[in-house]
Amino acid sequence: MTFKEAADRLPTTLDRYRRAIRIHLKPKLGDVPLQRLLPKMFDDLYRQQLEKLSPASVLKNHLIARAALDRVVRWGWLDRNPADRAEAPKLRRT
Repeated sequence: MTFKEAADRLPTTLDRYRRAIRIHLKPKLGDVPLQRLLPKMFDDLYRQQLEKLSPASVLKNHLIARAALDRVVRWGWLDRNPADRAEAPKLRRT
């Protein structure tokens, strides 16, 4: 997400992103240095989250992590986005 894109988001949307990071991503992955993040870490996190959250909520967490790490790749801090290679939950259509 670019700074322009962030500016185009509603404050409630940005708050929801921050809350997801604070509650669902940072406690499990926040202490891991960027260069040590692996797709398996995200896979394990999503599997744990699926025990308590809906697949849609876990997918949203995945999309937030992926977008943040896309920025990290763009800045040159990582060569590849580890969240891109993780398996996000699939949503079932009814």
